[in-house]
Amino acid sequence: MSLLLLVFFGSRKVPEFIKGIAEGVSEFKKSAGSKE
Repeated sequence: MSLLLLVFFGSRKVPEFIKGIAEGVSEFKKSAGSKE
């Protein structure tokens, strides 16, 4: 049961985590690009 919960919450958190990283990278590229 706890393993199912772990997988369930993990599968919900991972996409948000990846999206957060992707947004951070795109923001970093924007700020770096605007400096040049």
